[in-house]
Amino acid sequence: MIKVLHIITRMDKGGSAQNTLLTVRKTNKAKFESKLVCGSVRDVKPDDDFIIIPQLSRDIKFFRDLSAFLKLYKIIKQTTPHIVHTHTSKAGILGRWAAKFARVPIIIHTPHGNVFSGYFGYFMTKLFVIAERISAHITDRIITLTPKGIDQHLQQKIGKRNKYASICSGVEVEEFANARENKDVLNIAQNDIIIGVVARLVTVKGHRYLLEAMKLMESQNLKLLIIGDGPLRRKLEEQAIESGIEKNVVFLGQRKDVPELLSVLDIFVMPSLNEGMGRAIAEAMAAEKPVIASKVGGIPDVVDDKITGILIPSKSPEALANAITYLMKNPEIAAQMGQEGKKKAVKNFGINSMIEQIENLYEELVNKKL
Repeated sequence: MIKVLHIITRMDKGGSAQNTLLTVRKTNKAKFESKLVCGSVRDVKPDDDFIIIPQLSRDIKFFRDLSAFLKLYKIIKQTTPHIVHTHTSKAGILGRWAAKFARVPIIIHTPHGNVFSGYFGYFMTKLFVIAERISAHITDRIITLTPKGIDQHLQQKIGKRNKYASICSGVEVEEFANARENKDVLNIAQNDIIIGVVARLVTVKGHRYLLEAMKLMESQNLKLLIIGDGPLRRKLEEQAIESGIEKNVVFLGQRKDVPELLSVLDIFVMPSLNEGMGRAIAEAMAAEKPVIASKVGGIPDVVDDKITGILIPSKSPEALANAITYLMKNPEIAAQMGQEGKKKAVKNFGINSMIEQIENLYEELVNKKL
């Protein structure tokens, strides 16, 4: 039995957390004994495989981080895993070094994107890049969600190419493909054109530019569904009111019925400033929706421009408005993009494919190092 310990700062409905949770729960239990260490749990039901360390947070606080590191080291020594698999930047730094000092044979890291832009200021970004460069030396494999993610890390001189593997984040394709449309639940008129975004309400997701695009269009029968919650909710609500578009924007908060909500959309939009892959994009594609997304991060590996959707520059309300207007005026093209997107999602983004690739990687490294 191969023992695997996963480490992540928080377990919630975000893409990185859901990817990690699926990996923990779906890997073959006859071969792998998986446990999960996290700093906090929200909107996810914990089970016996969870170990919670409250000190393990995303914020940088020296003494709190030192406490988290020592607790991680202690847990690793007690559980004696063959593999420590860390997720996201902060947990990746602390977890990998705790594993190194505890002499874990195999160390794997999945960044789930990067913090090279859109998250921190210049100094903090440089600090993270330096930490990633140093930590790459003790890492046996770095998993990016797309091939472009590998290139982005190599551009920052983080590790060598032979340390990388690209494994797309898996989604419940059938759940999104088979969800039933029901506009009545949202009290939306049948003739309304509905666009939507599923993302945390944080700066890097670019919601402000989508609201600015809505103001530019001023379409009476255009509705925007904002699915997700976060610290910017009040500010975004105020922006909608100040722009005079509050009647066209619906803030739905965190929802458990995302497949059903996606099913009512005519167009899915992801205006991110940075994105590892965009798990919500893959879900929207599985739901047969055309996608308009920023040409950033790993998104171009997910959305085929002019085939499954439209790629636009980030931070551009004008480009967003133009792309939305184009698909509104050309429903046949939008429908064709949705169909092509669904084909790609079924082929490339299923959970079984992700789990199989991760298991193969684990076994490859075990055969090499144990």
